[in-house]
Amino acid sequence: MEQAEDSAKASATVAFVDIAGFSAIADVYGDAAALKVLDVFEAMVRDALSGYEPPIKWIGDEAMLSFPDPDTAIQVLGTLSQACRKEPRLPLTRTGLNHGPVILRAGDLFGSTVNIAARIAALASPGQLLATQPIAEAAASRGILVRDLGMVALRSVAGAVALYEIELAP
Repeated sequence: MEQAEDSAKASATVAFVDIAGFSAIADVYGDAAALKVLDVFEAMVRDALSGYEPPIKWIGDEAMLSFPDPDTAIQVLGTLSQACRKEPRLPLTRTGLNHGPVILRAGDLFGSTVNIAARIAALASPGQLLATQPIAEAAASRGILVRDLGMVALRSVAGAVALYEIELAP
């Protein structure tokens, strides 16, 4: 099957960052309060990405981000994670990262690297950053605490994936 003319293959570190408990905020405090929380989160993401590429897209209370390599992702997400931790108006975030081949098409990213990053984010607990081996290796080389969580089965992904927890905002 030929690739569409407006798509290209590349390599990227893909991150999904979402607000843990966002639906509960809307249910308990109302949509207006939830949107204020979302405004705070979006501003913090934009601040952390200053000088880098903007988010690939927003999916409700979740940002899909792309970086050229794991080191850049760790640097930006470290800044974002710590800022989110300190912001009293914002619940904890959950983050999933993966690095590998992606397909760029019309300003969006596609492929198994993206799918795995999304599945990893869905597994993360509030305040937790989970990642695959390339990101874990980059974090460890910077002296960041990395915990090996072993092989994990992800929904709609063939084969288990080695998963790591990275402490960017202890």
